[in-house]
Amino acid sequence: MAANFGLYYPFIHFKDDNWLKLSAVYFDKMYRIVPSTYTTEDSDTVRDLEGFVDVVRPEWASPAFGETFGQFIHQYHTRLVDRYGVAKADQWNAKPQDQVPPAAGGRSGIDPRLSYVYFEKMTPELRQSFLTSGLAKFDPGDDRWIGMHPMLARVYMTALADQLAGERQLQPMTDETIDHLALSGLSTERLAQLLLADVNLVDERPTERELEQAFALLALRTILPENIAQIPAKKIAKVREQLAGERGKFQAAAVAFAQQNASLREIPDDRARQDHLKAEFDKKIAPELQKLEEALRGNNIDVVLGAMNMKVELPAIAASGLALAGMAAAVNPVLAGIAGVTLLVAKVLRDRRKGRQALLSTSPVSYLFRVEEALSPGTLAKWISKDALEQRVAH
Repeated sequence: MAANFGLYYPFIHFKDDNWLKLSAVYFDKMYRIVPSTYTTEDSDTVRDLEGFVDVVRPEWASPAFGETFGQFIHQYHTRLVDRYGVAKADQWNAKPQDQVPPAAGGRSGIDPRLSYVYFEKMTPELRQSFLTSGLAKFDPGDDRWIGMHPMLARVYMTALADQLAGERQLQPMTDETIDHLALSGLSTERLAQLLLADVNLVDERPTERELEQAFALLALRTILPENIAQIPAKKIAKVREQLAGERGKFQAAAVAFAQQNASLREIPDDRARQDHLKAEFDKKIAPELQKLEEALRGNNIDVVLGAMNMKVELPAIAASGLALAGMAAAVNPVLAGIAGVTLLVAKVLRDRRKGRQALLSTSPVSYLFRVEEALSPGTLAKWISKDALEQRVAH
């Protein structure tokens, strides 16, 4: 299937590192809109994910995008200024907390009633239209930021994200609680409906892509440790690299799920829809995970050795190596017996690896199983200890 890329918006910096970690387990890459002159101040998580986060530039949007927004301002100027003119900001409340940008990168504007857009996220012509119309103003402390009514900024950033995503086959994604506005293609009429008409602004039905991602992320939340903050981003980066092929199969399975369960899109209540998704996971995915775990456990080397009723010190045999096989019989019959066990154990280990690979390659939930296995608390503890030891040796 095609690459699975997300486009983060409306901010430059991510507000929630845990959301980003979870996204990294499912998406192939996460883009964000970063102006050329803006200097990011990323968290360790962003840096440790090693290339998962990439950028698109706002000026890459088709020129038609800025032209359409400019036409909208010109056509509906009087009504827009009456509702969103910054001269009326004294009558507005402070913007909701979920629309406050992250602290990283410094303060974007001093007025808590306004939302701010970095100047390079607009063409010079569109920027001028916003400013001269009275719909926006420069922040007095930093004229790189243009302040406007939060709803106007929200519609603009959603439209920009949709434009860039559509041109590059990306999926707009946000870690906010706000819903994605239903633009349904950028036009002056749709912008007027969103900003000037007293209508329901959000299409409560998720798209097929959103249904796919909701199911996939629910599945991952179910199998990952509850406190994802404790999972090192470097470990997630390593797991992503090791399981790239299986991640692709899981993405294809999530797409198929969304297609087969398209009726779930018609459920208007998000909580009810999540309940249905969880029920589908419990019926179809959880039993497959249990079946795979039991099959792999049945292929365990410990089970085989236990059935043989032999107590062999495997590390000692490994230290001697298979050289025992060539000279053991001539030196000591006891050693010959140990050498035979060594060969048998080596064969069992090879067979186990082959059997494990065969089981994983045919299971529809192999990616979930291997992610759970790799990021379980016990495995993480070993990985962290090993990583710390390697760092001490390097120093």
